[in-house]
Amino acid sequence: MAKAPSDKDFHIPRDGARDIAFKGRLIGEGDSGHDHAEIYRTAGGKFVASLVRRDAYSTENDKCFGTSADTAQEVAAFYTLSSTTGTGKNRETRSLLNEAGKIAMREAASHERSFLEQSDELVD
Repeated sequence: MAKAPSDKDFHIPRDGARDIAFKGRLIGEGDSGHDHAEIYRTAGGKFVASLVRRDAYSTENDKCFGTSADTAQEVAAFYTLSSTTGTGKNRETRSLLNEAGKIAMREAASHERSFLEQSDELVD
């Protein structure tokens, strides 16, 4: 019988907000170019999601974001970006799922099935 991973202490830095400290385990992470995403399950049953936007020239300029969430849907909302294109009548706003976040949610789905429904469109 495989032993479940033990919880560890984590500290997630956030620019412009209080950092997040908790005990838990990493359940998913993803990397895409300049973005790195991680998803944790806390000992108390919540999720913590982080996103680091790397600066191409210096790690001192990296931007760190994070949130705590009760559901996979809330984590997906954290990783969703709004993109507006065009002007006037041709103006269009779309929601785009961050690629690093999507990769992290796919990995997290092996621990929490609810993440699969957030990262992929499931079709019968």
